[in-house]
Amino acid sequence: MSWTQTASGDSVATTHSRQRIVTDNAAGMRSFALAGAGVAILPESLVRDDLAAGRLLRLLPGYALPEQGVYAVYPNMRHLPAKVGMFIAFLREFIGN
Repeated sequence: MSWTQTASGDSVATTHSRQRIVTDNAAGMRSFALAGAGVAILPESLVRDDLAAGRLLRLLPGYALPEQGVYAVYPNMRHLPAKVGMFIAFLREFIGN
């Protein structure tokens, strides 16, 4: 796995690491980080309280990883079901796009 961190829009460093724990669930990765199992890349919205309480520490606070998108994928339909449309609207509001 490699992470590229940037500061002020300039590419700064790429770090290569060996993964010991792999999960596709941010909440699970948060639990591993809280247990002291290592470094994790997690959404700030998920760890804001942990950072404020000192349970987790932000590493390299002057650096940022590239932004990643969130996508709603659904079948191409002539009429989008109302509940799908409402969920997409909720995501847009929650994420702020």
